[in-house]
Amino acid sequence: MILPPNEIINDPEHSQIKENSKISLDYQIEKVLYLINEVENGLDKQAQSLYWYIKDKTTLYNVDSLIHNLSILIEYYHAWVVFSYIGTITHKKTSYSALKNDDNLNSAIEKLFKENSIGILKITKDENNEYYEKCKKAFLHAYKFLFVGRFHEIFALNNYLKHNRIAMGYAPKVSFNDAPLTLPYLYIEKPNDRLFNASVTKRLFEHDCKNEIINDDNDYYIKIINNTKVFLCSLGAYNIYNINGVEYIKSSTQVGILMESIVEIAHELFKNIVTVVKESAPGATSDNQVLDQFLNELNKRPPKILSELIRPIP
Repeated sequence: MILPPNEIINDPEHSQIKENSKISLDYQIEKVLYLINEVENGLDKQAQSLYWYIKDKTTLYNVDSLIHNLSILIEYYHAWVVFSYIGTITHKKTSYSALKNDDNLNSAIEKLFKENSIGILKITKDENNEYYEKCKKAFLHAYKFLFVGRFHEIFALNNYLKHNRIAMGYAPKVSFNDAPLTLPYLYIEKPNDRLFNASVTKRLFEHDCKNEIINDDNDYYIKIINNTKVFLCSLGAYNIYNINGVEYIKSSTQVGILMESIVEIAHELFKNIVTVVKESAPGATSDNQVLDQFLNELNKRPPKILSELIRPIP
């Protein structure tokens, strides 16, 4: 923790709040690992199935739960960064809000710091604003992977699933270089896209992205599409793209995300969070040994994303 101990030495509740945020994060990390394993097992079974739809609803339930719990993991991690990683002189409810990596980032961070009393000292003198800058540097290090991008797509999808509609599932069989592939995905159909929050997913409903999208309004998400879009293949009337590390399947009326891509996003989010947690308490601690075991478990099955499956063999 960056906050000087003398700032909270007379606050008996500080240690409890700090510890509870760590316990909650540890629990969520382990739960997400469990759900990743369950989803991977379900997808491996689906690959052996003859059906073009997901017959075992347990797989859909687990994918839904994984999406929901990845969002919870982000929210718990946010609280851990505030209360444990950096530290604050006040302890009240804190809420995760997506930060865009654009010209307004500094003002958004200042607002977040002010709302959570981060970078403020009551007892210790802050020479030349050094403590505030130290907090900001630590925040950027711990939070940069959460700036609106691929993980935000899962957060937006969870918001849609939690408040509006279910996402449908399909699992077509294809052949690539005479090798059979199964491509299970979740999809949303028009007009339900009107219920989706601003995101790349929503913009894909609004635009045909075969060519570069005109971006007169300097839209954040269209910029991501134009800068990172890679066409992977066609599947009948559907086109499959990798956009900012997320594999989307798109038609004129539907937009979906391949389930293996959701698994890969879960892997990356898990590793990023575990890395920062380990860095906060370096050394061969019992907590870090457990986290290393989790990482070993996670790495047993690499995500079977389409981008890798269709990559030419050198």
